[in-house]
Amino acid sequence: MIWVNFLHFYQPPSMGKETIDEVVKNSYSFIIKILKENRRAKITINVNASLLEHLEKFGHIDLIKEINKLALKGKIELVLSAAYHPVLALIPFEEALRQINLSRQINKKFFPKIKIKGFFFPEMVYDKKIAQKLKKIGIKWIILDELSYNGRFGKIEYEKKYIDKNSGLEIIFRNREFSQDYPPKKVLETSKKGKDKIIITGTDAELYGDRHIDFEGDFYWALKNKNISVLTVSDFLKIRKEKEFVNPKILSWDTTEKKFQKGEALYLWNNPKNNIHKKLWELTYFAVKTVENNRKDKAYKWARWRLDRGISSCVYWWASEGDVGSWSLPAWHPDQIIIGAKDLVRSIRSLENISVTEKLKAEKLYLDINRLVWKKHWTKYYRKK
Repeated sequence: MIWVNFLHFYQPPSMGKETIDEVVKNSYSFIIKILKENRRAKITINVNASLLEHLEKFGHIDLIKEINKLALKGKIELVLSAAYHPVLALIPFEEALRQINLSRQINKKFFPKIKIKGFFFPEMVYDKKIAQKLKKIGIKWIILDELSYNGRFGKIEYEKKYIDKNSGLEIIFRNREFSQDYPPKKVLETSKKGKDKIIITGTDAELYGDRHIDFEGDFYWALKNKNISVLTVSDFLKIRKEKEFVNPKILSWDTTEKKFQKGEALYLWNNPKNNIHKKLWELTYFAVKTVENNRKDKAYKWARWRLDRGISSCVYWWASEGDVGSWSLPAWHPDQIIIGAKDLVRSIRSLENISVTEKLKAEKLYLDINRLVWKKHWTKYYRKK
């Protein structure tokens, strides 16, 4: 049996020290401890660039060093992503490239000797133009959800090596069924049945120890089990011979077949029927255009700092009200929406050389978002005791 496990280490840019400390203690340190205790253990991970900045800022540089050590030993394969976790397919192309280049710089700072071969699209939302660019900068493979193959579940033949027709990048498709549960538990259960199987899982790292407490030590025993061959993505791709060229569908790791067929694959971030989403994207595109048109402004650095944080996918996700499964709460959090909108409007407030008209346009959009968010919250979600 082969198990290829991908973990995405990420916390929104708005998170403070208390939250980062907690997830380091409950999840990240737990994962590293298990990897160190198991000689055979291997794993593929993306530590998002914005999280690396958090870890450094809040005193967890030792964790970064441990990850680097394990990567140098070949027990961890590191994966690139976009620096502040925007949905790349929804933002301007040049902005998407900037996010990737910034991520490369930050990864180079913390992992200077590591050559990164893989790329994780935030929320697993594929983009053809970005894939073509990734190929040019030396990326070899990408990871997508199995639904991206052809919009249907259960169609992946894991013996094959899939190739993106648009870019030439190799693709590994995660198994949704195994990834929606606690993967180590499902892997162990499958191994006990004695069936040969290839299992590709991909989840948030925070599932391990933070969202789910592993009381029975499933992660430890899955890695220890001699009947389970644990491989990194690159190691797995090396032993795949039969090739199939595919044209990936644009959807996320939370998209259902029904939503995809209805043309609502990205409704969690950009739903035309969601007035908060519409205002958020209007403010987003205005902020990106305004900030980038004022690169010579004395406050450009701070405007960019705010804008980077404002386009995080979480801002739009929390406005979706979507039900995304057992490991997550319903996607509604007014404070997180407002924090993102505030970063966007502050990016424009920071600029010194733009007109009052431009500033007032941004302020009006920000006020509209506030009004819509709190009106919905108090009329739909508030319940008197």
